[in-house]
Amino acid sequence: MTHVELPGLEVRFNIVPVTPDVPGAILTTGTGDGSRVFRAECRELAGRFLSDKRPFELGAMARWNPNSLLLEDREGKLSLLVPNCADVWL
Repeated sequence: MTHVELPGLEVRFNIVPVTPDVPGAILTTGTGDGSRVFRAECRELAGRFLSDKRPFELGAMARWNPNSLLLEDREGKLSLLVPNCADVWL
């Protein structure tokens, strides 16, 4: 797999091989040739990637919108990406 598209969020991610110590690294268990480490880098938002952090402060917002994604930049700043929708149901 080389990329992932999420049309509901209007974003695409490139799946890039990285070393395990890189922020946002995701370890996968491969078949045949062992494990690999990747990072999902956003095409539309340069320098941002899917984060593996789970900050307490964003927990309530993420629970309020389970279709959100947590993004991180190279400086460690976090952003919550939420779908664009006309109606909000509370």
